[in-house]
Amino acid sequence: MLYIELLGRVNVSIGSERRPLRLTRQSATELAYFAATRGQLHSREHLIERFWPEEETSRGRANLSSAIWRLQRTLRGGAAPALSVDSMGDIGFERNAPIWLDSEYFERVLATAFASPRGPLDKPLLCELVKALDLYRGEYMPGWYDDWVLAQRERLHALRFRSKLRLLEHHEALDELEDAIDCGRELLRMDALRETVHRRLMCIYAKNGEPAKAISQYRMLERMLKSELGVRPSAQTEALYREFMAPLRTEPSIPVRAIPSRL
Repeated sequence: MLYIELLGRVNVSIGSERRPLRLTRQSATELAYFAATRGQLHSREHLIERFWPEEETSRGRANLSSAIWRLQRTLRGGAAPALSVDSMGDIGFERNAPIWLDSEYFERVLATAFASPRGPLDKPLLCELVKALDLYRGEYMPGWYDDWVLAQRERLHALRFRSKLRLLEHHEALDELEDAIDCGRELLRMDALRETVHRRLMCIYAKNGEPAKAISQYRMLERMLKSELGVRPSAQTEALYREFMAPLRTEPSIPVRAIPSRL
């Protein structure tokens, strides 16, 4: 089995003992691309355009032949699954090649979680989702800036955000409010201006008997929107804020000025 880790680091290893394979940066880039597109065979013209778009055709072909030879030699030396080359010279990994790819596993588990009914997740799926999220040690292929890498990075980041929302929904459904709050805070670390998450946290704080924190959450959002975008919160968020403020305005024993301005 070939193990390829691309979330938070680029690491390739082989066998049950996870023996590391040493790859040049170029070989690691090619291997990651072939693994990410497993099941597809790519024409040489496509690969030249992908990896050497500015080279002349003859130079690009020479670069590709050399790069594939080096990569194949490394894989054979590590007893890893070899790249397939068809009769037309197209290259790639077959779909059933024995490869474990962390980003692929991450996506597969998330797809199952997203397809599950709203509300709490069943225990096996919850465990799988938490395990998949733990695999997300950081951004996809950090330090790489190829166009296809950036597209994958953005897509996987968005999937992680969605998965955290799904986990928040799970905790809310079970009234596990502290866990839901932790999820909400992490979501805002990923996207501090996501107004829907701020509203969600406001509601969870209120449900948890912490209306002052709900109001503080609003004020935090209000400051950030003004500072970053020069706008105010949406009408929906303003209405929610007024709803939480109304009881405090009628309670002389809880002066509004005593509510902390920050969490």
